Amino acid sequence: MKYNLPNGVVYEGFADGSIKLTTKDGAELTIDPDGKVSANLKLIRNVGIKSLVDVESYLINEVYGSRSHVIRFFGGGVARFAYNAEGKLIELGGECIGTTLTPDGDVIFSRGN
Repeated sequence: MKYNLPNGVVYEGFADGSIKLTTKDGAELTIDPDGKVSANLKLIRNVGIKSLVDVESYLINEVYGSRSHVIRFFGGGVARFAYNAEGKLIELGGECIGTTLTPDGDVIFSRGN
């Protein structure tokens, strides 16, 4: 089934229980039958943390010109993102965390519930 939602979002539900949301600018959010979320975002301008008091550790590694960030939150959540030498985002993901996407292209990580 396919529905057009407010603000130009298209909702698609599939027989296996997965769903996909597509925004008017082409970003896609998919939730598989097990609840795993993946996203294909067209534009990310900034990556941030909602509340620094929730951060247990923050590690930055530099390898072959790329810079990788790993944020561990109290309670077990982990966020990861990496940029190449030109400043292009090459990885973004996490487990057991909250993620907010703003209309301006900001991704804000927070401690999961």
